[in-house]
Amino acid sequence: MLFQSDYSESGRLGTHPIPPQEMTEENFLRLHSEFERQAKELFLLRKTVEEMEYCMTCVSLLSNRDESIKKLLEMLQSKGLSSRAAEEDHERTRRLADAEMTIHQLEGLLEQKDKEMLQLREVCVICTGWIFGNVL
Repeated sequence: MLFQSDYSESGRLGTHPIPPQEMTEENFLRLHSEFERQAKELFLLRKTVEEMEYCMTCVSLLSNRDESIKKLLEMLQSKGLSSRAAEEDHERTRRLADAEMTIHQLEGLLEQKDKEMLQLREVCVICTGWIFGNVL
């Protein structure tokens, strides 16, 4: 039975013609070695298919991971831009507050100098009146 199932209809097993009537020990060994060769070849082909499927799965996983990383980078960059814009707004607000404080300080200083000038004018008027009043 084993011989007949391995025996092809064309009267060949692989490349060797073997008539079913002449199943000798030599033919059996040749048939058995051909069977083992084909079994090894089938085993290697199955392993190759498994490895190819594994590689395809890896490529798919890597592709998905790359897409996820790209999306995360885009999210971080857009968040980074908005936080950078917020930082710039905060910096502008701080500088505006500093400028307003400086203006307020300068206005106070100007008021103080105006008062000093009025006092000096009054003193000058008094002194001028005293000088001219005494001289006259």
